[in-house]
Amino acid sequence: MASLLKLFLTLEPSLRFYLRSQRIAEIHEALISSLLVCKPEDPIAWLISCLIELHSLPPSAKVNLNWDYFIPEIYRPVNRPYNIESSLSYVFAVCDDTLEPNERQIRTAIEHYKFYIQRKLFSAWLRYYLTRLGQQRCLEKREHAANEYYRVRLLNIYFRQWSLWVTHRLSRQKAAACHINHCAETYQLRIILNEWNIVAQQARRTRDYFDRVERGEEGQQFNGFLSHGEARDELSLLTREAAVRILAYLDVDDLARCAQVCRNWKMLTQSSMLWSKLDLHRTSDALNDRLAMRFIQRARPYLQHLNLRQCSRIGRLTFVDIYIEILCFHPDFHYV
Repeated sequence: MASLLKLFLTLEPSLRFYLRSQRIAEIHEALISSLLVCKPEDPIAWLISCLIELHSLPPSAKVNLNWDYFIPEIYRPVNRPYNIESSLSYVFAVCDDTLEPNERQIRTAIEHYKFYIQRKLFSAWLRYYLTRLGQQRCLEKREHAANEYYRVRLLNIYFRQWSLWVTHRLSRQKAAACHINHCAETYQLRIILNEWNIVAQQARRTRDYFDRVERGEEGQQFNGFLSHGEARDELSLLTREAAVRILAYLDVDDLARCAQVCRNWKMLTQSSMLWSKLDLHRTSDALNDRLAMRFIQRARPYLQHLNLRQCSRIGRLTFVDIYIEILCFHPDFHYV
């Protein structure tokens, strides 16, 4: 290749231009390629036929002459590379002075190269800047996540400590409240027990006294004491029938109080004569459904007359219960 270049450099410029313009190198390459591929029996006749075909082509077709032009279609390569320049074409192109670039082309090439270098440097700097910016943002994000994790961890530690402290305080307060309630209940129970003991002793002395009075054991000893004041009990000295007639003038409220005086009075208040006629009109202010049903259930075996006049606090259901409790068992019952 070097000797060939030296040979063509010795030629005249006009001859070199002629060889380049007539595309002698491409024609020579196409002829040699056809001989190598087709391998004809008569190479000279083959070359003559190829030159005749080339001579018949228009000048525009000779410009696009390739190395496989004279090769039949069946022998041509399927995947042929484009823009392949042969060695001879390269030699003629180098040796052609008309193909050398001028000053304007060189300036354009230099400017293009400078623009290419600037664009390449700017792209590299931009990639570097974006990479640094991404790394900085990633570092800031990780730092923010670390700070948030540290803050949440401290909050969890403080919250657990506060929760333990609150639990301890609540347990102490609960224990103190239980102790105070126990002391208060114990104190109240002691007071109630002392009061109950006093009341029980007084009730026992009173019950023993009235038992002795009923038996007549202390009639002579306490005659002066029973002759006056609240301790006088003339009702127990009367007969049962007379005492019941006296108690018949009392209302239900007074009978309940008399039943709490002593055992003898309680037995007198349970007489059927006192409960055969029940007058609840006198206790209409304090009478309600519960008390009315309690009195009616108490007097049901003996009740023959019932007075509920002006008992406005008794509801409708109570009257239905009265009908079920009494009227179904006492057809001759009278009520107001």
